[in-house]
Amino acid sequence: MHDKNRFWKVTGKILLSLAIALVGTSVVQLIAILLLVVSKAVPSEDIAYLMTMNIPWVTFILVTLQGICFIGAAAMMYAWFERKRGWPTGLKQPRITMDTLVGLGWGAALISAAFLIMWIAGGIEIRAVVWNDPKVWSAIGWSLAMFTAVAVSEEIFSRGYIQGLISYHYGSIAAVIVSSVVFALLHSFNPAVWSSGLPILNLILAGVLLGVCRLASGGLWLPIGVHLTWNFFQGNVFGFKVSGTEVESVISITPSPSSILSGGDFGAEGSVVVSILLIIATYLTYWWFNLKRPPAANVIGNRS
Repeated sequence: MHDKNRFWKVTGKILLSLAIALVGTSVVQLIAILLLVVSKAVPSEDIAYLMTMNIPWVTFILVTLQGICFIGAAAMMYAWFERKRGWPTGLKQPRITMDTLVGLGWGAALISAAFLIMWIAGGIEIRAVVWNDPKVWSAIGWSLAMFTAVAVSEEIFSRGYIQGLISYHYGSIAAVIVSSVVFALLHSFNPAVWSSGLPILNLILAGVLLGVCRLASGGLWLPIGVHLTWNFFQGNVFGFKVSGTEVESVISITPSPSSILSGGDFGAEGSVVVSILLIIATYLTYWWFNLKRPPAANVIGNRS
């Protein structure tokens, strides 16, 4: 009976945190859009275009507001229910600078490997490389800011709050699995996410990699770094859609008809190449951090 009550309490906390984040996002983004139209920063006739999130600086504002809502939801849930329990969210940890730099390098290396493999295998064709278009670079600058907001907010919510909560009650393995599924479902309304089974599978696998980064490093800064450069290089450098969303890029590509290899309309994360790389990367991450230092069980912590 005690275990059943604990299960429903934990499930309720997850659902409540999601409700706070999603409802908050809907409200603040709607207010922001209305303010942009009323202030004539964006003409009212462009509101349909605005809603497709194709104006870089507007996209940054809306995504940042979404990030604030998710961070706020995690902070409120922790303050209301978890602060007295004392389990850590992962923001405070040793080696913050080093782990962030390692994460940035690891994320860039992984998506670069995916790009090269898909290109060599014929999954994508390079159409053009643009170096000297100021509009492209301006859009890329906004995208970098946006992807930073995405990486920080999604990691604080998924790996900081959800993984920390589950780890406290049920242990690290359950925490990585549950937080990965929640992370994948947060993207369930993205374009083309259900075009095949690979996009949602790869989102779960990406969540597992990021969860293992959190577990192995003892904090959020390694997964934040991986998340940031994975998205930025995937979209703004290599020209893939990022979880179904198109952004300006230095390299323009044409995917092959085989979506299993190219990822199709979802981007690289819809490719079997990424599936294999994520599995390998998860193993290597866990192995490397265990080789260099013991797992940070005292930081992630299980319930005693």
